[in-house]
Amino acid sequence: MKGIKWMLFGIAWMLLGISCLLASALFGGGGLELLGALCPVLGVIICLLAVTMKE
Repeated sequence: MKGIKWMLFGIAWMLLGISCLLASALFGGGGLELLGALCPVLGVIICLLAVTMKE
């Protein structure tokens, strides 16, 4: 059960990154591009750790 919660947390980070990239494309801004690039990477790392987590 713990792994599923972490998996959802990682997916939320990926979606946050995608929304930041879309916002930076629409409104411009350098900070959003950096955040949009880092959030999905962090989300993938969290998801991979959740998959390998022992319960």
